Amino acid sequence: MPLWSTIHIKFEWTAPSSRINILHDWILRSRTLPLTLYVDIGDSTEELKGVIDVISQCSNRWHSLSLDMPLELLRTFHRHVHYIPLRRLRIFIRGGLADDKLRVPFLNPNVSLEKIEMVDVCFKSLQNSWNRLSTAIVECFDLEEITQLFQLASQMTYCCLSAVPKTSQSPQLFIKG
Repeated sequence: MPLWSTIHIKFEWTAPSSRINILHDWILRSRTLPLTLYVDIGDSTEELKGVIDVISQCSNRWHSLSLDMPLELLRTFHRHVHYIPLRRLRIFIRGGLADDKLRVPFLNPNVSLEKIEMVDVCFKSLQNSWNRLSTAIVECFDLEEITQLFQLASQMTYCCLSAVPKTSQSPQLFIKG
C-alpha cells in the first residue's frame, strides 16, 4: 500500500490549525490514489466540520472509511458528506444506539460495500446495495435486520454477530462463522 493512501485522524493529537495543514498536505501527496481514512473524534463539532471541509474535497477517492465518534457527531458528518464510493466501512458509535431514523446517506447506493463493521448502528440506516458484501461484523443489532442482511448479501462469506440487545421481542443470539 502506498505511503500517502492512508491517514488516521485522531483529534487529541494536534492543534486544529496544524491538523488542517497536515490534511491538506496529505491530500496533495496522495495525488489520485484510493484513500483509507480513520477518523477518531472526541466531542468537537466545529473541529469535525473543519476536517470534513478538507477531506470531502477528495471523497470521490475514499476506498475505506472508519468512523469512531459520538452519535451526535455522526449526524454532523452525514450532513456534510454525500455519495462516497466506499468499499469498506467501519462505524463505531459512542453514547447511544443510532436508530433507524438516522440515515447514513453518504454511501453511494450504486456501489456495494465489500466489508462492513458496525457497532451501535442500525442496519436500516445504511442505504446501500449489499450484493457484493463479503464480510460483516456487527455488534448490537436487531434480529429482524440481520435476517434482512442474510437475504440481501448473497456473496457474504464471513459474518460475526455479537451483543444482541435484550428486548421483549428479540431473543439473544450469538453467531460466529
